[in-house]
Amino acid sequence: KPVVWIGILDGGFWLDSTGTPMIASGQAESDFGLGVLQVNLEAEGTPAGGPDPEEGDSSPWHGNQVASAALAAIGNQAGAAGSGASVARPVFFRSLFCTERILRCLNYCTAWGIDVLNMSSSMETPSELLFGTSNWNKAFDFAVANGVIIVAAAGNESSKLPDYNIRPATRTPGVITVGALDEADNAAAF
Repeated sequence: KPVVWIGILDGGFWLDSTGTPMIASGQAESDFGLGVLQVNLEAEGTPAGGPDPEEGDSSPWHGNQVASAALAAIGNQAGAAGSGASVARPVFFRSLFCTERILRCLNYCTAWGIDVLNMSSSMETPSELLFGTSNWNKAFDFAVANGVIIVAAAGNESSKLPDYNIRPATRTPGVITVGALDEADNAAAF
């Protein structure tokens, strides 16, 4: 396969009103060239650009930052130095992080043959008895069985997993959970 497609389910993509990646002052181009495949799960049929409604002022362009780290060309002099741009292309899925939108994103990824789906958000869910585990697990099982590699953030609470029910990082079939350590090798708060 000549190209690996990486879906970024997040908010805060720095795109103009037509969905074209914007260029920072002092840069010759965007990390994503002239265009990017995108779906606005909040308002389908419209560009996926705009600040992240969940992050507020703390990280309004979180989705763009995640995509740059994963997909910007190394040494492109355009912003971030990514890790996969020589073989990977982005698909932006702009959304609030809720069950219905995650499942819809999984459907898109499976139908389109997206290779990897990154979810840098998480949600703490109630007990297993109150969470719709059956439909959730079926959707993730189906996506994984059809070749989607799913990567999810462990969360920002410095919690030891799986002591907490953080979705999709814990108790979700087929998900690769990632986290971060601080300088002292403790769970980071970011």
